[in-house]
Amino acid sequence: MVFTLSVGIDAGAQPASTLKGAERDPMSDYKRPSQMELREKLSPQQFEVVCNEATEPPFQNAYWNSHEPGIYVDVVSGEPLFSSTDKFDSGTG
Repeated sequence: MVFTLSVGIDAGAQPASTLKGAERDPMSDYKRPSQMELREKLSPQQFEVVCNEATEPPFQNAYWNSHEPGIYVDVVSGEPLFSSTDKFDSGTG
């Protein structure tokens, strides 16, 4: 199963393809969709999280209590982020 998350992209992050000794990053050719395209593709809450640095309210998102196995991916790029086996329940919301 694949889950999509509203994850912002750090515009200041250095691409892996520019790091010494790194192989070519497959995302180096990725072009982020325009704001208009993202508005059409994402829910209003996803758009706010991805584009305006908002946060989801605790206990009010599709995955806060999800225990299904799968891979979580970035809602915009589809890039894999982490596996459900990596989830940690801090109990803090």
